[in-house]
Amino acid sequence: MASEGWAVAAHGGGGDRPAVGGAPHRKRPVRGPSLSGGR
Repeated sequence: MASEGWAVAAHGGGGDRPAVGGAPHRKRPVRGPSLSGGR
């Protein structure tokens, strides 16, 4: 799934890790289009 791709990147970043742990549902939709380049 495409969502998994951005999810893995966020985990590797480390900075987003704490944010994702708090609200993974909210970060999911916001992070998807962001990495896609505003798609």
